[in-house]
Amino acid sequence: MKKYRMTWSIFSLMLIALVSFMISCTKEGPMGPQGPAGKDGKDGVDGKDGKDAIITCGECHNPATVTEKATQFELSKHYYGEAAFEEAGNATCAPCHESEGF
Repeated sequence: MKKYRMTWSIFSLMLIALVSFMISCTKEGPMGPQGPAGKDGKDGVDGKDGKDAIITCGECHNPATVTEKATQFELSKHYYGEAAFEEAGNATCAPCHESEGF
């Protein structure tokens, strides 16, 4: 009897999970007509309006540099030393002395 009850409980949970999964996968209804197009903005000239942000930001914000900075921070005493425990949560130190600003 106990084995039957356990089997029934597992079956019920699996059925509930399956029904929940199927409900969450339903598609939206038909889409309505597309609205009118908005006004076109002023076109800029590539490179004339300023530097390309991908090149400028990419010098520091790339996977290799970010990983390197995070590793340097984790190996420093700022991360695991006495100062880290004494000053943890200090808002004046955090902008420079955490993995995002190290």
